[in-house]
Amino acid sequence: MRALRRVAIPGLAASLALAAPVAGAAGFAFTAQSRSVSVTITQRTLACWPPPTGCSVITTTNYADSEGAPDFSPFSATASVAPFTAIFATQASTLSASTLVAQGNGTHSGSGGLSTPPNTYATVESTSATLHRVSFDVDAATPYRLSGSARSTGGLSANATTRITLKTSGGATLAEVVAATDPNCQDPGCATVGPLPVASYGVLAPGSYVLEVEASGAASPFYFAGSFLALTSTWDYDVRLDEVQAPALSPAGLALLVLALSLAARAARFAS
Repeated sequence: MRALRRVAIPGLAASLALAAPVAGAAGFAFTAQSRSVSVTITQRTLACWPPPTGCSVITTTNYADSEGAPDFSPFSATASVAPFTAIFATQASTLSASTLVAQGNGTHSGSGGLSTPPNTYATVESTSATLHRVSFDVDAATPYRLSGSARSTGGLSANATTRITLKTSGGATLAEVVAATDPNCQDPGCATVGPLPVASYGVLAPGSYVLEVEASGAASPFYFAGSFLALTSTWDYDVRLDEVQAPALSPAGLALLVLALSLAARAARFAS
């Protein structure tokens, strides 16, 4: 499986926040959002001959479905195309001044088999994807807690990547987890990556931030020795960002809070 990365650096946000006199309930002020789910499905009719001749395309038919959140209201949607109901992408997410919550899962597959006339095959390829990108501002030093997990399954010609990231609007990563399958995986022992946790505690300095989840995958049947092997790949995630309520603190009190949150984050990293 591919190398996976989990980063939690609350000390960066915390050191910036020490300049502020109060660590209070500033809240998340949303400035932009892009939340969606989508699937694509491609059916092909192929004329195939024994290797090394291979296959040639006779016909291609494409299908697609997508749903997007129009505003900051709760979003719950599933993208799918009948009759391919086993191929889908879902997302359920809510945004409030104190909490951002999102979860979703997706499945995509590839298959193929003999059709008519002789030496003619019918195949299916598909993709599934979701995006949860929410930008927000905090006006004062804001203690926060990020938790969640990411998982992907697949291998060979069916793979997926699931990524959760909390970052500044300038692109500096505060926390991230990535679960990505390996196309070279050929056995069940490497087919599942995760669930991998993401955990970060700290204080957001006044400024702009982005919570982002991107998950996607593609699958096609694995063609070998004149036959098509059906393959399926999946992704799923859950994430929660909370503002941690705290009373107004003096600079010394804020420094102690930052230290406690940083120690908690370090303990979480070593425990996971």
